[in-house]
Amino acid sequence: MRVRRDTATIEDVAREAGVSIATVSRVMNHRGSPGREVVARVNAAVAALGYAPRAAAQGLKRRRALVIGAILPSLQIPAFARFAETLETALARGGYTLMTACTHDDPENEFAAARRLLGVGLDGIVLVGAFQKPELVALVSIHRIAALRTFTVAGSDDITAIGFDNYRAAFDLATHVLDLGHRRIGVISALRRSNDRAAARLSGFRDALAARALPWNDELCIERPLAIAEGQSATRNLLARSERPTALICGSDLLAFGAVTQAQREGFRIPQDLSIASFDDFDFAAHFAAPLTTVHVPVEEMAMVVAQELLSHLDAATPMRSADVGYSLVVRASTAPPD
Repeated sequence: MRVRRDTATIEDVAREAGVSIATVSRVMNHRGSPGREVVARVNAAVAALGYAPRAAAQGLKRRRALVIGAILPSLQIPAFARFAETLETALARGGYTLMTACTHDDPENEFAAARRLLGVGLDGIVLVGAFQKPELVALVSIHRIAALRTFTVAGSDDITAIGFDNYRAAFDLATHVLDLGHRRIGVISALRRSNDRAAARLSGFRDALAARALPWNDELCIERPLAIAEGQSATRNLLARSERPTALICGSDLLAFGAVTQAQREGFRIPQDLSIASFDDFDFAAHFAAPLTTVHVPVEEMAMVVAQELLSHLDAATPMRSADVGYSLVVRASTAPPD
């Protein structure tokens, strides 16, 4: 008779699989090279017995909660959803659970989420951007947990930053559009309030124009929440101007999706009548009739580096290091010289 599912132990799994307890441990923690056949037997035994390691017991043994918190703007935005999924998978290989919370770029929500997660018990916390309330930074320091900032290379308060240079990437994107010969350029930006990434990208766009001695026109810059419908609304506004832009630069592919659909709805050809460039390189960006020129952000790589730094720090006491994972400009068919 097999052990009841709610009482199975690692010893039961070892007995069922015909291997040692050490081998079961290696398989479940993805360490060593037990061999495919052994791994298959252990996994089959785990499934048959319904065995799950007791995280609380492991945490007591290692004096840790075995939990990492990640506070993200929104899981409805593809970049953050992909980041969370990759981070969760990588941390699980090291025996840690990921707990997430969303802020919608509101520092008060971020602070409240941090307090809730710290109340549960965390070994580390992952934050997005560098616009945190001082009270949150102090709270992390008091709890003496590992802390990382992501999606930015702007480090401060001795918190490690792993991300990319939003300003430089935006500057390069705008320079590409300028190199094509566009001079009347509309910008659809994410909201800058409490969003340092949006602020940095907008600064990059502005400075690229200044580098060509071109004036910045506030009337051609619209800030919107990150949503397809918001991109449509902003594009409708910009295309209605008496002197409409010949190119649009969007702060996110979500806004660009709205820009493309609205422009086509109004009879504009892309890129013959209107060039559109963007930021993120979401999966759909390459699948428009005129595939989207955009900045590729290596979200999965960033999540893997974050996990690696956290696990090395927590398990081997190595100092966490800031890292710039870079970006790349992907030029596709949605941008061309103006007619």
